[in-house]
Amino acid sequence: MESVMVEDYMVNHRTMALIPVFKGESKTKIYEVGGSVLTTNVSPIHIMKKACLERGSSLQGRYDAVKHKLGFRQRLPVPVDQQEGIYAFPIMSAKKPENIWLFYDHVDRTVCDENGSIIIFYDGQQLSTSISSYIIEQQILKTGRCKTIFQQKFRNPIH
Repeated sequence: MESVMVEDYMVNHRTMALIPVFKGESKTKIYEVGGSVLTTNVSPIHIMKKACLERGSSLQGRYDAVKHKLGFRQRLPVPVDQQEGIYAFPIMSAKKPENIWLFYDHVDRTVCDENGSIIIFYDGQQLSTSISSYIIEQQILKTGRCKTIFQQKFRNPIH
């Protein structure tokens, strides 16, 4: 799969994964729906920070809201854009430079392999990772719960 270099990237409804790159000029490989692969010289965490700020809150503010509403403390899912239904989750601590961000609505399932797991997206793309399938599935469940709670609050702000 050939990638296209972009200078500036904004998370959107087509974003499936933000993958750190440690070779060459690129810092992030971006998987999008339909097989598009982009690269940028901005790190995944900076892309996430910008995505949150452009939508009215800091990444830390999103973390604080998730902690407050759901009580989660580790590997927090992020409601990037409640109105658009964009939710992301880290597969390990977001502070680790090797963390991959996955976008909830695009992850179909994970399968175990000898090195960790393979993430399968709804459009058929796959991503291998050293993280166990169990941990990723737990992250999917946490993010689903997060989306349910935040979408309820967004639709019914009085409650």
